[in-house]
Amino acid sequence: AKPPARGAFLPFAAGRRKCIGEDFAFTEAVLALAAVSTRWILRPAPGSHVRPSVGATMAPQDLRMIPTAR
Repeated sequence: AKPPARGAFLPFAAGRRKCIGEDFAFTEAVLALAAVSTRWILRPAPGSHVRPSVGATMAPQDLRMIPTAR
């Protein structure tokens, strides 16, 4: 594997010195999204299109959303 590019953002690092809080952070992010989704409806902004970004996993790229209170 190639080393990461200089200045690359690696929030949790990897290998032996990997952050022990990574699993907690991902769990916290899921819980935060669940809390937001109970109070808000998220819809794509007019004119926005879901464009997948291919990498190790597929994820939407630049997806703008409009929150509306439930």
